[in-house]
Amino acid sequence: MRNTIYSILLMFFVLSSVSAQFKTIEKKEGNSDGVEIKPLFVPTEQSIDPAKQIPLTVDPMDLQDFVHATTNIYATHFDKEGRAVFFKGHLKEQIGKTIEEQIDIYLQALNRYFNLDQLQDQYQFIRSEEDKLGMIHIDIQQTFQGIPVDGGYLKLHVKDGLIHRANGRFLDTPHIDQVIPSLSASEIKAVVIGDFQKKGIYKRVEGADLKFMPHETYHAELLIHRKDGQDYLVYKVDAFANMIQRFVYLVDAHTGIIIDQYKNYCSLHGEDHDHADHGAMPPPDGPATANALDLMNINRTINTYESNGTFYLIDAARKRIPTADNPSDNLFDDTNSNMPNEPVGVIWTIDAFNTNPQNNDFNYDHVTSSNNTWNDKIAVSAHYNGGVAYEYFKNTHQRNSINGESGNIISLINISDPETGGGFDNAFWNGAAMFYGNGNTAFDPLAEALDVAGHEMSHGVVQATANLTYQGESGALNESFADIFGVMMDSEDWYLGEDVAKTSVFPTGRLRDMSDPHNGGNQLGDPGWQPKNTSEQYTGSQDNGGVHINSGIVNHAYYLFATHADVGIAKAEQIYYRALTTYLSASSKFIDLRASVEQSAEDLYGMAEKNAASMAFEAVGIGGGGNTTDYETDVEMNPGADFLLHSDAPFSNLFIRDNDLNFVANPLSQIDVRSKPSVTDNGSNIFFVGTDNNIYNIAIDWEAGQFGINTFDDQGIWRNVAISKDGSRIA
Repeated sequence: MRNTIYSILLMFFVLSSVSAQFKTIEKKEGNSDGVEIKPLFVPTEQSIDPAKQIPLTVDPMDLQDFVHATTNIYATHFDKEGRAVFFKGHLKEQIGKTIEEQIDIYLQALNRYFNLDQLQDQYQFIRSEEDKLGMIHIDIQQTFQGIPVDGGYLKLHVKDGLIHRANGRFLDTPHIDQVIPSLSASEIKAVVIGDFQKKGIYKRVEGADLKFMPHETYHAELLIHRKDGQDYLVYKVDAFANMIQRFVYLVDAHTGIIIDQYKNYCSLHGEDHDHADHGAMPPPDGPATANALDLMNINRTINTYESNGTFYLIDAARKRIPTADNPSDNLFDDTNSNMPNEPVGVIWTIDAFNTNPQNNDFNYDHVTSSNNTWNDKIAVSAHYNGGVAYEYFKNTHQRNSINGESGNIISLINISDPETGGGFDNAFWNGAAMFYGNGNTAFDPLAEALDVAGHEMSHGVVQATANLTYQGESGALNESFADIFGVMMDSEDWYLGEDVAKTSVFPTGRLRDMSDPHNGGNQLGDPGWQPKNTSEQYTGSQDNGGVHINSGIVNHAYYLFATHADVGIAKAEQIYYRALTTYLSASSKFIDLRASVEQSAEDLYGMAEKNAASMAFEAVGIGGGGNTTDYETDVEMNPGADFLLHSDAPFSNLFIRDNDLNFVANPLSQIDVRSKPSVTDNGSNIFFVGTDNNIYNIAIDWEAGQFGINTFDDQGIWRNVAISKDGSRIA
């Protein structure tokens, strides 16, 4: 069967209308070096033999086997180190197998790119999820002797019952002797807390403060970590030094030496307090609305909450997307809420009274009103922006709150500088809540800017989905997605922070500019300057390896993509959200984003949008120049019906079949074939060279169901022939 497979000539084509894209060629008789060049054949009604009706017959021969046998799995994108990161195709062996069986088959096929020893013992299934397109996405973690390998993560994608795509990376088989740690988890915790104390930033988070924190404030996981070519058994610790400052530590599990560390929280511009017990409250009066001016002096409608005659800046009136598990459409969970101090499913604004969570005098309480009148513009802005962020993700991406699980959206305003106690030029997302400074030398009160709020809260979405590591290119992707969603919420321009940035520090009046990341500057260090091409990429260690700096490259790619005539903002934000939630993982880099956006564009829309994505990333140097990808540009598919043109094994006949492999023309030609046939876009003309070295033309009238065969050139000197898509040129 294999010899038959490789000897059959295959040509897939699509019937569609032909639009001339070339100038009409001059049809001249001529002679050059003794070769006669004949005019291009233009079929006429007289050239079609009316007796040759195309028979619509069905042959019992099943071509399914050889169609699937021609499949393969191949890499389409490679990172800067030459490691394959995106794969397409499938194998015949997968057909008829369960997904679990296919995983083994697929990963064994991919191992030629990974070169792992005993692959079947070096990975484990993590989770699977079906998306709105009906595709199933499977997460696979690389392991070594049962220990996860840091950065070794793959996503497999199933369509129509077959794994047909994969992305991510497995690292080479680790070289490590002892995978049983010498130190306990508690000993490692002491190492981390000791380092916090050396830095002078440790303040234990407990009691009522925990409501503003993620569920875990300390998490340690045993991993195999590779640094500078050396493999280590480490504890990867994700821990808070205080309510705001969150770090990742990689600590050698045998020696307790800190191998690496980096901050794991976003700042926009690069003794525990005993809270009063409010006591049991009488039954709440419920949601209310009010109108109030924000920091931009715009009258905003905000949702408040009345309890026992006092109004709170608690929005318990939002609607969420009902699911089978939770059919209610109300975000607010009144059953599990203890109002107003322990609400569930709300947007909640809290006053920190010009204190900072890093200090022992940190203090906070509700923002309240006795008559539902609100004169605090900072509070109104923060509360309103939290609602906009919620509605953006719900309405645009069908996401239930920031964490995807109807979680609270909390904003703490009036955060002071941790050292001076005065104005604070920053805003933070700590994994569970927003913290707004009121500005100082560089910014006005940061609660004013919707895109700043959107940026910080979007870090929560990134955290709950791909969880991009906040370091290097992965961290720059993390920052870029926060910028993208923030700018999409405030979609009047392509700037970030333009409503709060002071021109005395930022001459352009904006913190960042996605349309031109140089933002009026000339080089790194100029206020607001970012690179907009990988040729300018920062490669140092500052800023967690350039997470805020290099995000400009990715931001500009998004701008170019979203402003492309075939795309637009509405498509672009859907494509990027799918790339984030479906294809990217913690260790993804710039090239992974390109592959993921291209594939998401194809998944949701088509080849025009995919090609626009390729152009955008090429323009900023991601995947360009053959350095980072072995990329094949797909030609956009023509509309129309698909057909298969093929020969038999001895090349003595040509046939046409439909998509179900039923015969449409049986046979189409009985002339022995020498070259692969060439077909025009609309399927009306087929050219090929026969074994007598003459050129033959088959002209098809699809409407009439007729075809005719003609000798186009009988000089007997040809080996191959090709016709242009529009039928105007021949080679």
